[in-house]
Amino acid sequence: MQRPEVFENSRDDCAFTYRVQEAKLKESSNMVKEAKPSSRKAEAGEATYACSHCASVFGRADSRTRHVRTVHEKRKDHACPQCDYKTGRAGDLAGHVRAVHEQRKDHACPHCAAAFGKASNVTRHVRMVHEKRRDHACDHCAATFGTAGNLTRHLANGGGHKCAGGARQQQTAAPSRFQHRTNTPMRRLLWLLLSASAAQSTRAPPPPPCTVAAFGAVADNRTDNTAAFRAAAASSCDEIVVGPGVWLTGPFNLSSNTVLRVEGTISGSTDPRAYPVVTLLPVDESFRAPWKRNRQRQALVAAYFSTNVTVTGSGTIDGNGWPWWRNQTAQGCQGFHNASWRPDPATQAACLVQRPKLLEFVDCEGVVLRGASAAAPLTLRNSPFWTFHPVFCRGVRAQYVHFRAPRDHGNTDGIDPDSCDDVHVADCLVDVGDDAVSVKSGRHWKTGAKVAAQNYLFERVVILFRNFAIGSAVSGDVRATCAHATPMPCCCALPSHIMRSRAHLQTAPPPPPTPLSLSLSLSLSLSLSLPLSLSLSLSLSVSLSRQVRNITFRDGVIGDDLGSSPWAIKIKTDSQEGGVVDGVYFRNVRIGNITYCGSSRFVFTPPHSAKDHCDPARPSGATMLGIGMGYASLAVTDPGTVTNIVFDGIYGVGPTGSSFSARGLPNNATADRHIVNVTLRNFSLATGGPFQCDLVDGLAVQQVGRWPSGSTCKKKPGGGK
Repeated sequence: MQRPEVFENSRDDCAFTYRVQEAKLKESSNMVKEAKPSSRKAEAGEATYACSHCASVFGRADSRTRHVRTVHEKRKDHACPQCDYKTGRAGDLAGHVRAVHEQRKDHACPHCAAAFGKASNVTRHVRMVHEKRRDHACDHCAATFGTAGNLTRHLANGGGHKCAGGARQQQTAAPSRFQHRTNTPMRRLLWLLLSASAAQSTRAPPPPPCTVAAFGAVADNRTDNTAAFRAAAASSCDEIVVGPGVWLTGPFNLSSNTVLRVEGTISGSTDPRAYPVVTLLPVDESFRAPWKRNRQRQALVAAYFSTNVTVTGSGTIDGNGWPWWRNQTAQGCQGFHNASWRPDPATQAACLVQRPKLLEFVDCEGVVLRGASAAAPLTLRNSPFWTFHPVFCRGVRAQYVHFRAPRDHGNTDGIDPDSCDDVHVADCLVDVGDDAVSVKSGRHWKTGAKVAAQNYLFERVVILFRNFAIGSAVSGDVRATCAHATPMPCCCALPSHIMRSRAHLQTAPPPPPTPLSLSLSLSLSLSLSLPLSLSLSLSLSVSLSRQVRNITFRDGVIGDDLGSSPWAIKIKTDSQEGGVVDGVYFRNVRIGNITYCGSSRFVFTPPHSAKDHCDPARPSGATMLGIGMGYASLAVTDPGTVTNIVFDGIYGVGPTGSSFSARGLPNNATADRHIVNVTLRNFSLATGGPFQCDLVDGLAVQQVGRWPSGSTCKKKPGGGK
């Protein structure tokens, strides 16, 4: 018997077989039985019909059709590779792919917005378009690539020019002819933005904040939580949360990159043994009595040599100062700050160690003290000593903070920035028992070098009791101070490096000294603060100092109409510290009723005061603006310098005593030390006494209005009223 010829043809979706081997027919009994009716016809050379899905052959076409329907179509052997669709016929599968997937274009190009119905078309598109165009450019050199993978490998391997390290060197190879398209600034910027967006989307979420309760603290105002607070501060937590309640604790230190969020009340311990003595750190006015050094207790909340430290929230930090104030009085320490104070050894031992401050930051950069909002401020109250003392710091911010202490207890200063650079205080209220704001400067505790107070800005600060002060501790120099007090569309002259510092950027070195001159300038101020807010203001400013390093106080209030403040502004230096106060500028200051006898009477009358300052027989009243040298009445050894002081826009109620008092320092041994260049401009006060001057050179008076009789100040020629 002649064997049938073999014809084979194969396709992607199914195989068509036109030759059937006799061995396969004999191996399958089922196939042989089904093929018996047509086997003789096949042997006789008649036409045969083979199944396209298996090895079956039939003598009749309808038999093959019946076989496909009853066997293969019921089994649905043809599955779609892109979805769950199954069918028994290859033709149905091909129609499904065309009608569904190729029209939907489920296959997207990873490099552009193109989409295709088949994966093979995507591959062909990438090869023909992107790999030829070389759309992926290196950010460090002129190299370009067709795929992101090749660019990644180039960066990882360094590309022969240390791309992985970010260094950029000259490319020796000839630039690609597509470089002008792929390496344009706009394309590079778009690529960087897309990369940053992808990195942000894949970045792990920040860790949740830590609570002091998680470290074992109990909010009952009885349990000593010092260990828990210190453990939280020493942990890896980026944010430490003090929840509602009263948390009693001793002192603790904050480290770099830490946020302390206060929603409840931190209550300071009253046990002196809980506050260790910190040596080799600055002590107030130690130049007057060197034996007072190395006697400073650690503050309740402190940070030393740290970066990016924040205290925020709407809660309260309470120093519980009452026992400290009572002990200081009972032990006879009232004369502690006088140079002639020499008590018995027991009293000296008890008084020499200072009371602790509330918040102190030493040699830090990036210090932020901020309430939740103007309606929900952070409150600092009842500090045993100064309330907020940043010293030798750079980049200090304070906003929405209330500073409070009883008015009849001294040394409870509110804000004492000491030898700092770039300080911005805004929207704060201060009602304390000593200087509301005291700008200080001194010598560095380690090197002994002078550290100037420079680049300060105070705005919208409300002072209810006491005053804004510069000094008396200014041995490290205070340069170019501006002060303003009520909202007005004007501000101090701020050079470009201060503009950058106000935008929370690192300040550049101050400009070089320029010759003293009077100049008018129109400046545009751009301010950026956290939470993110942008403000723009146009200002006309006056510069009167050699080196404008700006300590600014503006858009605030000193005193109220009920007589809460006994004086408003003081600038004071000592005759032995050799400090320089150069360029102080007060602008638009709203003055209240400056008197000893208003609501502040209880502070300046017995039993709170040895003298009755409100006695009608006393002719003198409270002085509004005062500049004095020789504050402590010591022997004149190094008197320092006070020059270039400007008061511009002083208005409100006024004082019961002198409106202005400026007194230089007589020095019989060598020569008198004069106060030089003082400007009084735009005064509008309801009351006020005379303007008194002694050893003052270059006084300019412009639009002062009232010039009471008895004034001893001599105006500079051409000044006028």
